[in-house]
Amino acid sequence: MNILVQRISCVVCNGKNFDSLCRTPPIPVFQGCVSSALTDDESVAMDWIVCTVCGCAMLSHTLPLDVIYMGGHATSLGGIWDSHHKNFARFVDKHHSGDILEVGGGVGKLGLYYRQSGGTAPWLILEPNPLNQTQADASLKYVQGFLDESFELPSGVETIVFSHSLEHIYDLAGMIELLSEKLPDEGRLLVAWPQLETWLEQGLPGALNWEHTFFLPVTVLTDLMASHGFMLSEQQDFGSGHSHFFAFNRGKETPFTPKEHNVIESGERVKRYFEGFKNRVVAINKVIEQTDAPLFVTPASVYTQYLLAFGLNIENLAGILDNSEVKQGKRLYGYHGEVFSTDVVRSKSCTIVVNGGAHTEEILNKISLINPSATLINAMKF
Repeated sequence: MNILVQRISCVVCNGKNFDSLCRTPPIPVFQGCVSSALTDDESVAMDWIVCTVCGCAMLSHTLPLDVIYMGGHATSLGGIWDSHHKNFARFVDKHHSGDILEVGGGVGKLGLYYRQSGGTAPWLILEPNPLNQTQADASLKYVQGFLDESFELPSGVETIVFSHSLEHIYDLAGMIELLSEKLPDEGRLLVAWPQLETWLEQGLPGALNWEHTFFLPVTVLTDLMASHGFMLSEQQDFGSGHSHFFAFNRGKETPFTPKEHNVIESGERVKRYFEGFKNRVVAINKVIEQTDAPLFVTPASVYTQYLLAFGLNIENLAGILDNSEVKQGKRLYGYHGEVFSTDVVRSKSCTIVVNGGAHTEEILNKISLINPSATLINAMKF
């Protein structure tokens, strides 16, 4: 693909020297579901590098935002995400001041839970691909676009919220500097951030991909924030290895000091992470090869794309399962399999590979109720 953009500096410290870590098989450039022809799809190998100054691991090349965000795909379905949003909404209500701008709010669930928890502040959602079909509260206002230099912070906004969206920013240090410039002195920055160290250890495709283009320890994140005058006032952890909630207030800037040991630790973590997908797929294929039953994989997201990209045996693939109505009837980008509701496997002899990360047990339980006789493969066990 000739639209790859080379990174010339570190997203944390602006360092210019890197060590190579690993290369992946070609990975689909879009994580969602589409109705277009398969011939239109693009998959590109990822090259991962590590900054020799601060130890931030990152993609050596990125894709244009209009490619990886060509459509919406984050539907926030599932009990864990519901619980996450409810808890983070209460955290926002506790720490915000003035009006609230949520960056990358998807279908608006966080704002809805904020309203349900009693929050009354004006809530604006900045989103490149608004998914209005599930929005149930007209008091949540959408603006289409990205937070960049050209975006003018609406009058009255004193709080900016990132719920699993700050890690999507290509230039993290640049974004934090931009936030420092745009937020008023009394402004607040509230962040829900994936526990990336745990996500890498567990081999979750949601950790590093075309949208999550870097890895840094959480201590480096808070140090970077402080260097731009965002002082941590409270940290709250959600779930077992799921997310961190951070509340940052404006304060005095403190120097950012890179730690040399991060270079080795981050590099080794990233290499183990991608090596794990190869091993996982080899083990799953051994199970699949023992049956001729139709094969289904779930969910219709990057979690399935990674298994397929690393060589999952799809000779008998009958489809991909997902309970999001937005995805059903389409196909997962990069692959031919149509997306169905889990109801399609009711009373059907089949094998189902479940690779749902933190949602895996929830998905397994639901499918077991629909079809107790299905052969279920828990990909997280390999």
